[in-house]
Amino acid sequence: MRGGERVSSTRRAFLGTSLGAAAAVGLGSKPAAAAAGRRGCRRIPPSGIGMHLYTMRTPLAADFAGTLERLAGIGYATVGVSGRQGNPPSAIRQMLDRVRLRAVLEHVGYDTVTGSGLPQALEDVHTLGGQWIVVPSLPGVLHSPAGYREVARQFNRAGLAARESGLKLLYHNHGGDHEVVDGVSLYDILLAETDPDLVGFELDVYWAAKGGSSAPADPFASARASYRYLLRLRY
Repeated sequence: MRGGERVSSTRRAFLGTSLGAAAAVGLGSKPAAAAAGRRGCRRIPPSGIGMHLYTMRTPLAADFAGTLERLAGIGYATVGVSGRQGNPPSAIRQMLDRVRLRAVLEHVGYDTVTGSGLPQALEDVHTLGGQWIVVPSLPGVLHSPAGYREVARQFNRAGLAARESGLKLLYHNHGGDHEVVDGVSLYDILLAETDPDLVGFELDVYWAAKGGSSAPADPFASARASYRYLLRLRY
């Protein structure tokens, strides 16, 4: 088998496993629950499928309230907020409540989460009705093993503040997070050096499967990460 075929086959297998296990490995699930899911329950309940509003950024910019209404009409029950298009959190919450949608998370920049803006960001997520505050990316200057170790330290600190406010801190991965730098997987640093009680992961399955290097990425191979994921699936 040629190298390219091997990688594609591995990635397809990974995606199949991820889709089948999505309900079992949602954030906060315990390993026993994941094991039970692998034994038989492989369906994602409708309540577990939401729309990430970054996907809808163009129509939201034109008509925020109307776009939320259309999403509710399609059948979505939950959304993740990523960009408010100039609307304050309280106004977005009113729009969501009006059409019976529920925001479960908001994407908030790394500098805000690790800086003086964190308390307000946590308050805003509460206003939206969310459970999770999510860092969507990292500054390029931190793209090194030392940088990711600093990120892990900052995430543990911010994660503690989030927990004390009744929320959970998550990190959303991209391709570069799965690169191997100086012989070390950057993503593995985050998994190993963040406290699982304080920090979880919004796993973008596309980027995890695509990876950031020639080797396919398989974050599920790590037992220590098996119950720390909120999955984001793409089609």
